[in-house]
Amino acid sequence: MHLTDERKRINSITLVPMIILIIVAGFLIINVALGLFGVLWYNINLRKSEIGLRRALGASGNAVSKQLVGEALVLSTFALIIGSFLQFSFHC
Repeated sequence: MHLTDERKRINSITLVPMIILIIVAGFLIINVALGLFGVLWYNINLRKSEIGLRRALGASGNAVSKQLVGEALVLSTFALIIGSFLQFSFHC
């Protein structure tokens, strides 16, 4: 067996776990994104009267959308910071 054949075999063996990890990570990222969209949709449905009142007082649809998305981003940023803190504190 040649050295190049051995290197190709080892590289292919090393590549399989990396591909599996990338697929799992992609699935988890999509899952989290769908969860955030679901929470945003639920939040919007609970606040339909508030959104209607803001529109009646003259806010544009774009301004209302920016507020709702901004609130979701702030909440998810806080959750990310708290989760990172807890993960590092329990890990060490």
